Amino acid sequence: MKIIFRVHVHTEAEIQVGHKLGFSGLQGVDAVSATANAEGFTPLTAAARIYGWDRDLITRASQQCNERKEVAIVHQVTPTLLLVPKVTGRTSYKYTVEGCAIDLLMAAKHLKIKALHFTHFGFMQSHKVADDFRKILEIILNPLSDLPLEELIWEIDYRGLRALQSAYHSVRLRFHLPDDDPAIILAPQFEWVDTMPLEGGYTWRELVPSPHQHPPTRH
Repeated sequence: MKIIFRVHVHTEAEIQVGHKLGFSGLQGVDAVSATANAEGFTPLTAAARIYGWDRDLITRASQQCNERKEVAIVHQVTPTLLLVPKVTGRTSYKYTVEGCAIDLLMAAKHLKIKALHFTHFGFMQSHKVADDFRKILEIILNPLSDLPLEELIWEIDYRGLRALQSAYHSVRLRFHLPDDDPAIILAPQFEWVDTMPLEGGYTWRELVPSPHQHPPTRH
């Protein structure tokens, strides 16, 4: 399986208010996986806006996903959407990070997904995720798995890239895998631009793709 770390750099405004706005889709993927959080400015709602998914459908599917505590397959949108429940109360193994990762990959196997855009960590307000990275990678990289996945594009907030790379190296060593690090690509960046003056001295601002792409600065 080819793994790609797709680094997303956010604007300072997104980070300050905790709103995920910038998102770019990928051509050639069979499915997008996202956390079932359709309330507010989240990675899921950002993806829904870019792909033109029906928001009511996404909201209902997210609610059912969290109620049932299992991965939901949304066939009605393109690419296919795989919703993973929010892990808030870890009362059973299936409702842990490992359990959700297994459930997601079993859904991908059932659908014969070849290329998956994994968006769950594309916007991180908490840095306490290194252990989650390791647990997920132990599921994905396990040599005994027989996943049909050929390509996994892991969307990662630039603030979490170092922790993700460290977790990958740790799991690779544990499983004695070849010394072949994932490719790192930079997702399109965005910036705020003034587009229209308004009454009262205000200005309408829009988030648009930035013509000045810069590599991420690690913190």
